[in-house]
Amino acid sequence: MSARLTSLFTLVLLTAAVSIATSTSSIAADDAPAGKGTVNIEDLETEWDALVDRRNKLSKKLQILSEEFETLQPTAANPKPKNPKRIAEIQKEFEESVEEFNTKTTPRMEAILPTLAKAKYKAYLANPKDKKAEDILFNYLQMSYVAKQRYSEVAAIGQKLIAVGNKHPMVLNLTGASLFCEHQFSEAKSVLDMASKDKSEEGQGIFAEIGERFLADCNDYLKYWAKEQAIREQEKTAPDDMKNPHVLLTTTKGDIEIELFEDQAPNTVANFISLIEKGKYDNVGFHRVIPGFMAQGGDPNTLNANPGDDGSGGPGYTIKCECNRKDARMHFSGSLSMAHAGQDTGGSQFFITYIPTSHLNNRHTVFGRVVKGLDVAKDFEKIS
Repeated sequence: MSARLTSLFTLVLLTAAVSIATSTSSIAADDAPAGKGTVNIEDLETEWDALVDRRNKLSKKLQILSEEFETLQPTAANPKPKNPKRIAEIQKEFEESVEEFNTKTTPRMEAILPTLAKAKYKAYLANPKDKKAEDILFNYLQMSYVAKQRYSEVAAIGQKLIAVGNKHPMVLNLTGASLFCEHQFSEAKSVLDMASKDKSEEGQGIFAEIGERFLADCNDYLKYWAKEQAIREQEKTAPDDMKNPHVLLTTTKGDIEIELFEDQAPNTVANFISLIEKGKYDNVGFHRVIPGFMAQGGDPNTLNANPGDDGSGGPGYTIKCECNRKDARMHFSGSLSMAHAGQDTGGSQFFITYIPTSHLNNRHTVFGRVVKGLDVAKDFEKIS
């Protein structure tokens, strides 16, 4: 079944900027919340060890079941299943193990990990040889990067770990990638250069999976960001009657304030504002969310009862792309850009990027940026 989203939204045009309170806790912050009540860290460590052991056993069991399942499948020489009863048993065991992994073991690990990591963070900085603390912090960094998209926190923690001598490829790659996502391109290049020099099999594998694409974009984005910062400063200091319009995206997850780029994408912005004023975005959903990439919405088809046509709708007309203008803006974290199925086919659908996305530059029209509430957009999720 196609997926719908938990987040519906409504857009309104603002006459002035509004204040939106956003927050994400960090284990690196001195004033980070300690959680409810008194927590016994030793008890949490014991529970963590048991959960890690259970996770590993479940992973091993799933691997063994998969391998056994393959040996029982029909072949050209023997087209009949070898043991239908055992195949059924394997399928049942596999489903039960996956359910336990996804609904019990993993959620509980994610629930206790922040408290445990906070307790171990300062201890590890004082004693970088503490392998137990290191393992917990590695797990926390991976969860924060992949599942939570907390790039600022991963970058801050990772830089501290590197400063005390930790050069593990996972730390280098997650830190470098997170610095890139936070527009700290010079620092990202430095860390990812280190990651690229690790010639071990593990180091090269992690670099290819995480850091390589970001390092390849660092030099270009150093130039793009310098230009973008200059433009943003001009926009910030412009007279009130020359400032860019702002819109408030009110979603079921929270509010997002967006600044629109009238100068670089005038037609796209005019179309967007027109659709807002006509109420065309009221209660429309975000139908496509890809963690670590972007969230796409604006399709009126999300209002109907058929999730199968989500992503194929529009306002009944198309507009021309403005992504090939000489002054076209590039895609950074929090960019608002037009979705389309080919040049000049956009209409009402748009997307918000979670990270700088070089492959979209000069292919999709960037016509705004999130100024407050990007963490809200990162919290969008699909439901079946």
